[in-house]
Amino acid sequence: MMSALTIKAPAKLNLFLHVTGRREDGYHLLQSLFVPIACYDHLSFKLDVHGQIRRLTDNAGIAEADDLVIKAAHGLRNLVGRADLGVAIALQKNIPSGAGLGGGSSDAAATLMALNQLWDLQLRRDELLPLALQLGADVPFFLYQEAALVEGIGERITPLRQDLRERLAGAHYVLLVPKLAIPTVSIFRDPCLKRDTSQLSVAQLEKALAETEPLWRYGHNDLESVARTQHPALEAMVQWLRDLGIEVRMSGAGSVFFAVCHTSQQAEEMVAQVRQAYAELLQRTDAVAELLRSLALRCVAVAAI
Repeated sequence: MMSALTIKAPAKLNLFLHVTGRREDGYHLLQSLFVPIACYDHLSFKLDVHGQIRRLTDNAGIAEADDLVIKAAHGLRNLVGRADLGVAIALQKNIPSGAGLGGGSSDAAATLMALNQLWDLQLRRDELLPLALQLGADVPFFLYQEAALVEGIGERITPLRQDLRERLAGAHYVLLVPKLAIPTVSIFRDPCLKRDTSQLSVAQLEKALAETEPLWRYGHNDLESVARTQHPALEAMVQWLRDLGIEVRMSGAGSVFFAVCHTSQQAEEMVAQVRQAYAELLQRTDAVAELLRSLALRCVAVAAI
């Protein structure tokens, strides 16, 4: 058994996200295309011989008992019935929280995979899947970390077929990152949320994706209109970007929006364009400028993985 392990936890984007219904227990049914991107949190794990599970670093003001990383560790230990297993966990947080990038879910999945190895449990991914789903709807995807169609409440994961993966492999994403954390629950509870987008079979989705050029223009994000209504600064941002000739889409429940480029050069040029335009905007004193100033907008380019 090894004594220490360090692992990277990637962020994700939802290239589209359709809400297709709602179960009687209140959970929403989704169809979405998840893609992992090269934006990472870093987690370090060290065996604790006294059987304690503890956190060595704060996580954005989240209490230790509420931290998905700690919940994942306790859940895994309970799953295998080994109260003697312990670990000390350090987290370097780079993925913004409340941004629709799945950082907390990725950290939880990384914890399951790392401790499966560190504690020498030899569990298969399908054995980790039920626990992952208990931790959160996005957590199961991060056990696989490859472009996939995700359905239901997050439990049905179908890896994207090879030809479609190849079309996405060279994509570069420009992330528009506002200083705004959106609680997912506030979006899903909104009465204006559209919950009846047509549900397609996997075969129908793959056919639709194959016929869309470029692929990432397929579909939409049903959560985006709600987020833009709840947060007028986001609406102003989208319109401002559109005036710059940049079309964006929100990831997950927000607040990050993204544009897609074919090459790294195109992505870097777009980043430079946005940064220059934003700097110029901040010199203005009109209402739109005030709204966008409140976002403290960052713009970064990341690659697909």
